[in-house]
Amino acid sequence: MKYFLTTPATQDLIEATEYYESVSPGGGARFLKRYEKAVRRVLTWPRSLPKYYWRTRICQIARSDYGIVFRVVRTNVYVLGVICLIRHPSYWKSRARDFDPEDLDDVE
Repeated sequence: MKYFLTTPATQDLIEATEYYESVSPGGGARFLKRYEKAVRRVLTWPRSLPKYYWRTRICQIARSDYGIVFRVVRTNVYVLGVICLIRHPSYWKSRARDFDPEDLDDVE
């Protein structure tokens, strides 16, 4: 499987990392390690994770309030958001509706 992180998801990840770092020194690094572990889970068993919204699936990041929202298209995984599951988990939904896997300009 190939893994693509969209530009909005990259921004989500940066913001979440900064948040955890502001709460506790070293918290951002711990969050990134948990994120990487969740990504490995997504890449290993993408279709076994729960369906979420508009052809997306979700993988919760361990010991955090965040989850990785992604879409599987053939052998590719596109991360559409790294979202807080408690505060306002629906802000990213337009990303799912508007996402076109053929438009690789939106993907890093």
